[in-house]
Formats: sequence, structure tokens, C-alpha cells
Amino acid sequence: MHHTTTLLERLTRAELGERSARSSGNDQAELRQSILANLNDVLSTRRGSAPAQMDLGTPAANEMRQNYPASVAELQRTIADCIRRYEPRLRDIEVSHVDVEGEQLVVHFQVNAQLVINGQKRALSFETRVDHLGKWQMQA
Repeated sequence: MHHTTTLLERLTRAELGERSARSSGNDQAELRQSILANLNDVLSTRRGSAPAQMDLGTPAANEMRQNYPASVAELQRTIADCIRRYEPRLRDIEVSHVDVEGEQLVVHFQVNAQLVINGQKRALSFETRVDHLGKWQMQA
């Protein structure tokens, strides 16, 4: 399987007059950044706000706060489901909650997955967190 770029990335390159990125998968840093940017966009979208894809995104922050801490398990499943549906470059996705002492207003998750490049799987791990306002942040 070749490294694929998102439609937005291809359109941005075309607007800038750049040639398409090579599909070799050699630039893993660029690929990783592309995946994290895509996931940040997907997770930052409020569920129900995209009429063509009503399951896209995550619940609103106030929904998560109302059901906390029970909402953590639901959010964990939502993150994994969003990655499976909207980031086809990743396989074998595992999302786990990370309890960070002293951080009551931020919920942390560790994501472990397999990145498929030219038919070969490579481990990819990153942290994602969401604050009490619903702002998502990805960290490699």
C-alpha cells in the first residue's frame, strides 16, 4: 500500500503549484505529521456537524463533562472508531486512557497503531488529549 495524502493536502499542494508528494513512504516524519493533522481535524469536529457524515467527530465538551468519568470509556471508543473510519493509513488501533495526576480539566489518551507503508506495518504511537472546552491536541 502506498502512502496516501489527504484530499486537503493534495488540494493545498495544487494551489501552491507544488508537485504531488511522492508515494514512496520514505518521509516518515511528513507522513506522521499528515496523520496527526488529519486526526486532529477529525477529532476536533463535533459529532453531528457534518451532514454528509453524521458519525464524524466526537461529542461536544459539555456532553463529556456531564457524564465524567463514565464518558472517558465512551470517548476512548469514539477515538478508536474515528481513527478506523477516517484514517485508512492506520491499522490495529488501540486507545487507552492515561491518568495524569493534577490534570482534572484535561483527559489524556495513548494511541498505538500500525502504519501500513508499501504493505509493511510499522508501529506508530502518539498521545491525544482533550480539555474541558473540547479542544483536541495531538502529540507525537
